Amino acid sequence: MAKVSIKNLDFILKNIDKVFKTTLSDGSMFKEIAKFAQNRIVDQTRAGRDLDPDNKSGKQPPLSEGYIKYRERVKKGQEPVKPSPAFFRPKFSNLTLTGQLLHSVKNFINIPESEITIRPTGIRDDGLTNVKLTSDLRDRGRTFLGLDEKGKKVIRRKVLDVLRRNIRNFNK
Repeated sequence: MAKVSIKNLDFILKNIDKVFKTTLSDGSMFKEIAKFAQNRIVDQTRAGRDLDPDNKSGKQPPLSEGYIKYRERVKKGQEPVKPSPAFFRPKFSNLTLTGQLLHSVKNFINIPESEITIRPTGIRDDGLTNVKLTSDLRDRGRTFLGLDEKGKKVIRRKVLDVLRRNIRNFNK
């Protein structure tokens, strides 16, 4: 049986370690993943999907008939509420009447900790914080901060692609 020997294995492993450390200290991979995750959360929520892994149906609870009628009156200008047309979509709940909650979702990157956080920010027109509103919605069965399996797979693939590219381009 023929024997295979790999020379300079220690050198190769040290270079791979350098690539990993360089990739983790460079913010570009984190920015790409954070932007993807933020957009995925907003898009999946607008599509009516619940991102809570415990929700087996994978769908947000339907809007009540009364709320749908209220939204129609708001659209026609028959209610004192004047949501911004930039956020208000009568056929999509956006979790809130005004849509300000989804618009407030931002990503935060902590490179030293290799951590990405995606959360709502700011205060709504009515004075509630979007974080408080998120908690209230979660209590009513409307979870939206999370990633589905497809989103997780895309992120894994993005990380592997960046690492492969950086390994290929190392010492060029």
